[in-house]
Amino acid sequence: MDDLYPNETTFFTPEEPQEQRTERNAEKAKAQEGMALLEELIKRFEERIGFYERIDSIPSEVESKPEEHLRAVLANRIVKENLVAEKDYLVSLRSQYGK
Repeated sequence: MDDLYPNETTFFTPEEPQEQRTERNAEKAKAQEGMALLEELIKRFEERIGFYERIDSIPSEVESKPEEHLRAVLANRIVKENLVAEKDYLVSLRSQYGK
């Protein structure tokens, strides 16, 4: 009885239609193009986050005015937090759809 049926299931597995395969490959190529742009955006966000972490981002004309200096520091901190949140979202997209 064992000799009547093949032990492999590849015979019963349908092959993907050629048209569907080419569409899937084209979609995959578009996604890879998008990944390059996503990588550039993540790199840009990291540069901007680094800029707002430094003291150089505060204008020199507000250094002599304590209240305006404090506002500039707080504004930079808020901007940095927003940039980090956006970068984390882009990184999650990259990990979800990319590598």
